[in-house]
Amino acid sequence: VKSFGHLRNDFIKRFGTDSLVLDIDGKISVLQLIERLGISKAQYHIILVNGLHADMQTEICDGDTVAIFPPIAGGLI
Repeated sequence: VKSFGHLRNDFIKRFGTDSLVLDIDGKISVLQLIERLGISKAQYHIILVNGLHADMQTEICDGDTVAIFPPIAGGLI
C-alpha cells in the first residue's frame, strides 16, 4: 500500500512509514483494506490497484500494489 499527498503524512504519523506491506489471507476488497487501515472517505479520492483505477469492490490479491491518493485542492483557474 502506497500513500500520496497529505495522506502520506498521515501514514507516516500513524504507521511510521509512507508505504506498508500487509499480509492478507486470500482476497480482500478495496473497501475492506480501507477499513482495516482506518482511512475515512474524506481522506481518499483515487485508488489504483496495480496501476488501474479501482472501486470499493475491487479484489486485492497477494502481491498486488495499492496506491491511495487524497483529494487535491488548489490550482489555477
